[in-house]
Parts: sequence; C-alpha cells; structure tokens
Amino acid sequence: MEEYAIKSGIKLADALVFAAACEHSIRLCSANQKHFRRIASLDAKVFKPDNL
Repeated sequence: MEEYAIKSGIKLADALVFAAACEHSIRLCSANQKHFRRIASLDAKVFKPDNL
C-alpha cells in the first residue's frame, strides 16, 4: 500500500483486492488500468464493459 498509493492513487479497498489476487495467484480483471499498471507482481487484465 505504501509503495503504490501515492504513485497510482490506490485506496485501501483496491489495495485489499489487489493483495488478495496476488496472494492467491489469480488474475485480476479490472476496467481501471490506472490503479494497477505499476504493480509488476500483479497479474492483471484490462477489460472494457460492453454497456459503456
């Protein structure tokens, strides 16, 4: 949290979700690329909802 909060704007709720994904070695799918793009240890995939 300390390492990425200022750089990417991650708040506590996002940090907990990202930490859980990392801890369980699962891919995180999110439409919010801004918050996770700097976290190298996170396996993340950007998705774009069809209804937007």
